Amino acid sequence: MSSIERLTEIAKTLPETELARVIGYIEGLQAQQTGTVSTTDDDWDLFEQYAGSWTGRFQREDCYDRASLR
Repeated sequence: MSSIERLTEIAKTLPETELARVIGYIEGLQAQQTGTVSTTDDDWDLFEQYAGSWTGRFQREDCYDRASLR
């Protein structure tokens, strides 16, 4: 059995959420090999949609005042 066949058989048994994690891992490996990180226009569209949309003053210290960081 080849690696691709084995991977296909294993993937058939995984739930959709776990399969998404596997795909993300494989895409990460591909990005490491090519030395680039893929970005999509959708990512930039979402960023540009909300960039600068906050109001008021930003307190950086409040950002780090979380129980998980203590």
